[in-house]
Amino acid sequence: VGACCTTAACEVLGTISDVVFTSDHGRIAYVIVDTPADDAKLRTVPWSLCKLTKSGDCVIACDAATLNDAPAFSDKEWPNFDDEKCKLAIFKHFGIKDEQIHSRIR
Repeated sequence: VGACCTTAACEVLGTISDVVFTSDHGRIAYVIVDTPADDAKLRTVPWSLCKLTKSGDCVIACDAATLNDAPAFSDKEWPNFDDEKCKLAIFKHFGIKDEQIHSRIR
């Protein structure tokens, strides 16, 4: 939490404000990114798209436009990450194919 998020090209995307774990296995499922976008919304990024660097930053395998267009929510109204529709919307937004989704959300 608090790590700077960038693209592979070092474009700053925001900071990690929280981490969501799977309810069944306790694995990291998503990082919650606070972006510098004007809407004051948080974005959910699948953990499988993240890579932590030795310096503690988080490199996310997407560009700023993709992140800024991701499903967003307010700090006061979080989605139900156990809901199947929520999971599918997040993964599909980031281009993760149907056959890969179920192996990543277990």
